[in-house]
Amino acid sequence: MSEISYTTFEEILPLWQTPEMWGDEEPRRVSSMKYYDGIDFHGGNELNVYELKYSVPRFLAHKIKDDITGCVSVFWIDNTIRFRGLYVKPEYRGLGISEHLLRAAINATKEGMPESNFGWALAGPNSTHVHKKVGFRQVTPQYNEMPDGNVSKHKNSYLRYDW
Repeated sequence: MSEISYTTFEEILPLWQTPEMWGDEEPRRVSSMKYYDGIDFHGGNELNVYELKYSVPRFLAHKIKDDITGCVSVFWIDNTIRFRGLYVKPEYRGLGISEHLLRAAINATKEGMPESNFGWALAGPNSTHVHKKVGFRQVTPQYNEMPDGNVSKHKNSYLRYDW
């Protein structure tokens, strides 16, 4: 039997420390947050995403029995929502877990923050298709050069979800 529920960061930390989740050789928990120019989300909403005040993140986990098979985090940022850290263990991929996690996160944020009208994600090449499947649209091309000049090993895209 599987379920999706809110959980703690400590409970999903083992997933977040896998090198594969972030595209790095070394495990890490989070990426650095630095100021970059605003991102135009093609709808009159430009955000300086690294200057915004993030809420305390909420974490959703997909579990089969007591095994956490996947997770996603949600941040409330002013009147927008950021979805981050979508991950499913390799042995559970292809079962629709990522899609279920994203839909649960979207539904929770729509109910919990009715004044918001859109959410966004910075998705890597392995999750862009899942985001699009649940209704996100790509608003930037895939790139691997970050605004601060660093080069990522994988290509990212900004995606937007409107409700």
